Amino acid sequence: CDPSNQSVKADLESVRGSKALRENRQDEAAIHFRESARIYAAMPETAVTLNNGSIAYTQLFHVTGQDEDFQKALQMLERAFSLEHL
Repeated sequence: CDPSNQSVKADLESVRGSKALRENRQDEAAIHFRESARIYAAMPETAVTLNNGSIAYTQLFHVTGQDEDFQKALQMLERAFSLEHL
């Protein structure tokens, strides 16, 4: 597991967000989910990175309730689907 790898970094942020959420620390969870989503959004677009980014934005939406997080999740998932079915 290479902590300098962007996918690993994004996954670690997501896990940290999940842990914070389980411990009822919503503000901290949002920070980690947002960072995970940011990392995935900065990566080259593939069905995998877009799907994982969509999951991160969905997790963020569940914490924040902000429509923009849900919309970003939906956009990334639709783009992943379109790439998968070219």
